[in-house]
Amino acid sequence: MVRRQKESCWGKLFIGLNERRHRTLRPHVCQSTKLVHKKKFGLYKPLPVPSSSFESVLVDFMTCFPKWEGTNAILVVVDMFSKLTKFALTQTNAIMVGTTKLFFNIWVWHNGMMEVIISDWDVKFTSKFWTLLMKKMGTELKFSTIFHS
Repeated sequence: MVRRQKESCWGKLFIGLNERRHRTLRPHVCQSTKLVHKKKFGLYKPLPVPSSSFESVLVDFMTCFPKWEGTNAILVVVDMFSKLTKFALTQTNAIMVGTTKLFFNIWVWHNGMMEVIISDWDVKFTSKFWTLLMKKMGTELKFSTIFHS
């Protein structure tokens, strides 16, 4: 009984391989009917170099750490001119209000508000709360990808 099940599983696998082989023998058909859903690659646009300290900072999370005293991530803030770096323990599932308080406590309270914040496309940095707060504070948000503006 077990042998028959294994044979049937292997049979399905080989049928799948035959279908794949059949498709690869005719790649021009697949390529001519395939839709492209990706954004076309553009030229790399480097981030502008700031002219003074605390004008532009980079904010990101380091994650996938073992849980220690209720934290499993690190908030990293780096000044793009002087390379001054601040670290703060946090959680990957922390809400944005808590992350904002942490950011203000470790950076803004000591160094003042900056003109530009550069971050990745993390949900926390693209949320309405964060974008509206930064707009009210007069800070420009930039995102560190090939397509940042």
